[in-house]
Amino acid sequence: FASYQVELDKDSLVAESVDRILDSLTEEDGSLLSWLTENVLEQIEQGERYSMDANLLDMAVRLKSSQRQEAVEKALCSANSPLLLSDSGDNPTAGGIGCNTVLLRLLKDAQPQKKVLFAPIYDETVVQDLRDTAPGTRLCVRIGMAQDANSAPVELPCEVIRFGEIYAYHELVYEKKADFVFLRAGNMDLVICDHQLSFTGMECFETAGVAIADYDIVVIKMGYVMPELRPHCREMIMALTPGRTPLTICADQYRNLPRPIWPLDQLEEGVTVC
Repeated sequence: FASYQVELDKDSLVAESVDRILDSLTEEDGSLLSWLTENVLEQIEQGERYSMDANLLDMAVRLKSSQRQEAVEKALCSANSPLLLSDSGDNPTAGGIGCNTVLLRLLKDAQPQKKVLFAPIYDETVVQDLRDTAPGTRLCVRIGMAQDANSAPVELPCEVIRFGEIYAYHELVYEKKADFVFLRAGNMDLVICDHQLSFTGMECFETAGVAIADYDIVVIKMGYVMPELRPHCREMIMALTPGRTPLTICADQYRNLPRPIWPLDQLEEGVTVC
């Protein structure tokens, strides 16, 4: 959706985002136009009256935004499976690195009874260190590149399941994106990559050898959910996590700014800021 710089739980902002999307569509938005067309045809075949605005609005309302702890609790309590939980503050498609471990730590501490997939987490060192490890080996793995507090290492007792390569489309070109190691830690499966990557298409899951339908919760790293992924889940939760791509404007990581500045500071009426 156009922007997640604000909470999408506000109905008026959701509606405005939908209007902006529809107004800005061009022939270059092939995947979104195809998805909208398929929905229109499906509704017509069922003999129903179709409202594109209402259908897109319904999708936006379902994509709820939450603070990270609340988002994890919602995901674990949800009866909708599979569910996509997005680590929005670490979005590689918008400048994030993809190495943050905030949600990994929260879900580890929660000891989930549900099946969880992390797809993916970027940690080149883990992939390199395990490259010669035989599948079936059990060992303790430190996941996290320690670039800051958000990517602090998380230790997990893991089983090495397999190694492989992830392919994805880039400007209609199908190309290799990363090498990966697939780890299992109890009910949590993890795709650890040696390059920054976001699973934006089904080909990423397929070449990683995983299926969304096999899990209760799939943790992705995006600031939105690609139209291609939506039909494969029953619920989507946007976790407002910290990182290089925060979706909250009033985030605490801004340090080198001239002050006062809106919206980080509440300005009195009539105050002029140069």
